[in-house]
Amino acid sequence: MKSLRILIAGDSFAAKVQEYIQTVGWPELLAESFDVVNLAQAGCSEYRIWQQLVTADLSKFDCVLVSHTSPYRVAIRQHPVHKTGFHQNCDAIYEDIKSHRVDTLIDFFENYFDMNYAQDIHRLIGQEIAQHLTSIPSIHMCHVEKNLPCNYEHMLDFSDIWKKYPGPVNHYSADGNQTVLEKVHEKIQQLVG
Repeated sequence: MKSLRILIAGDSFAAKVQEYIQTVGWPELLAESFDVVNLAQAGCSEYRIWQQLVTADLSKFDCVLVSHTSPYRVAIRQHPVHKTGFHQNCDAIYEDIKSHRVDTLIDFFENYFDMNYAQDIHRLIGQEIAQHLTSIPSIHMCHVEKNLPCNYEHMLDFSDIWKKYPGPVNHYSADGNQTVLEKVHEKIQQLVG
């Protein structure tokens, strides 16, 4: 089984956590069964997920896993709060900006941010991701309700699992990470055997 090469792209629900905390999440557990390259980053926008995919050499992989993010996460050059650590390359999202009291961005989100535009861009980038991945088996995951930009052929909706098993590792408890791992593993087996 170890011979299958899996690429993971996405947000913090799929990011490598082991280098920041002394535990493992479902991506590290998946790497026990497959040869995994994980490009996912905490707090990244759908745009950055697309960039993870278009810069990867897909010919080196047997399957791609994409953990999609919120349509309301905005790509920014540098986060005003998170300068180091797990979230250092994080994009902006209202809940985070508000909790850290970044007033200029709070003003932007509350008075200028166009949610319809964000949803449309999320959908368009999702279509680009789907088009880019037509030559390779791919599994698209969402962890928060309505975060999938498109209807993909192979989707896993973990929003109910996240509600049931929230936690500190990839936003899941140990049971949640195990459940995600099992469902991802099963879907990989269905697609690429």
